[in-house]
Amino acid sequence: MKVYTREEVNKFRDTFANLNYRKHAVELGRKDFSFFDVPQDRNPALECFALVLAGKKDDSYVIGVSSQVETAFRPLWAFHEYVEVVEPGADNKLKCVDALKQELGVARIVLESQIHFPKYISARTKFFENLVNYALGKPGMYDKETIREFRESLDHLVSLV
Repeated sequence: MKVYTREEVNKFRDTFANLNYRKHAVELGRKDFSFFDVPQDRNPALECFALVLAGKKDDSYVIGVSSQVETAFRPLWAFHEYVEVVEPGADNKLKCVDALKQELGVARIVLESQIHFPKYISARTKFFENLVNYALGKPGMYDKETIREFRESLDHLVSLV
């Protein structure tokens, strides 16, 4: 994963703020982080996308979550990016499936009822199906290891159903 400079991250954050994207400060799973709601048209090819720009551990970051993601699910989508990339640093990211497992643990707790958790699993499964296809259609943008990690996360979600 690309390691962004503090200046690159700050420029992106300023752009989101100047575009009046709503910023959320969140505490989930004993982690404090923030994210922006980003219009889906910023990446129409990937439904319900999330994006993260981060530097090394304890450096600047910005997370964005598509406005197409159900509002109640957005903090969990952002939590995944925070745990996978920001917390360990973009130069030493956690495996996607390990971040997913932490995310699902938090999702079980914060979603109001057992009815919402299966809906969340379904939404994440669809996202990872789309992500695998998206990554396969972007040769050179995603390496084989990254695509393998996406598939491993998808397989984990499918195994829960």
